[in-house]
Amino acid sequence: MTAVPNPFVGIEIGITRIAPDNYHPWIFNYDDPKFHKPLWPEERADLKDMIDSFTINQAYANFIDDISGSLELGKYADLIIVDKNILEIASEDIGTAKVEATYFMGKKVYAV
Repeated sequence: MTAVPNPFVGIEIGITRIAPDNYHPWIFNYDDPKFHKPLWPEERADLKDMIDSFTINQAYANFIDDISGSLELGKYADLIIVDKNILEIASEDIGTAKVEATYFMGKKVYAV
């Protein structure tokens, strides 16, 4: 079974190495204490590396890092506005972040 493709959940898991409480609730019993321990804690990543993994590294893997993946002069202005600053909240709360607006090539294409 595949998880819901939510980058914020992926970032949270990469930093904490713990699945959030709302992750696959139909499969796992989160009352079981084993689900609140980090899986291979030595594999934790930092926030910057996790953000890069969902932005510039994805663009690089798709051979489009010359036009996307970071905000730079000459690249498409693809970005999102989020309801909370993931740089300032607790790591275990990153998975709850919600997109409020999406910009593609500099134009708003989604808003709450």
